[in-house]
Order: sequence, then C-alpha cells, then structure tokens
Amino acid sequence: MKSSISQDLREAFAACRGGFIAVAVFSLFINLLMLATPLYMLQLFDRVLGSRSTDTLMVLTIIAVLALLTMVGLMVVRGRILVWIGGWIDQRIGGRVLAAAIESAPHGGEP
Repeated sequence: MKSSISQDLREAFAACRGGFIAVAVFSLFINLLMLATPLYMLQLFDRVLGSRSTDTLMVLTIIAVLALLTMVGLMVVRGRILVWIGGWIDQRIGGRVLAAAIESAPHGGEP
C-alpha cells in the first residue's frame, strides 16, 4: 500500500506541475519587486535630497507604490494558486494518505 500511495503522490504532483511552474514565476517576480523599497530609498537619497526636486520625489513615489501594489497582487494570486493545488491534492489522495498513516501508526501506549 505504501508504494501505491507514493505512486499516487508522484502522479498528483506531476499533474500539478504547471501550477508549480506558475508559482515559481510569480515568486521570481515577487522577489524582484521586493527590491522596490531599497531602490526607492537609494534614489531618494541620491537624487531627491541633493536636488530638492519635488517632481522627482513624486515620480519615484508613484513608481514605488505601483511596484509594491503589483507585488501584493502577485502574492495574492500565488497564494490562491497554492491553496487550489493543496485542495486538489487533498481531494485526490488525502483519504488514502490518512488511512495509511493510521495503519502504520504504532499500536499501544508507547510513542
């Protein structure tokens, strides 16, 4: 039964390969967008404080806010994809995995 469950698990993960690739791409862009705040601060100290330009400050702030909002949107979509994949895998093999775990649990009072 153990090999049957591991085979089912392999098949389930293989069926979700496209979802995992999408999650990896979303994670790549999220990690790149994490650099928005440090880059904003660097540009703020380099360009804005030296020139005292409010126009530059406004443009940099708008760009940083848009980058952060994009990052939040990507994080929400990535989370929903992962929840969907988890629910699908649970529906497909959750019962068999639980039954195998209960069956292989030690019997008696000792842990």
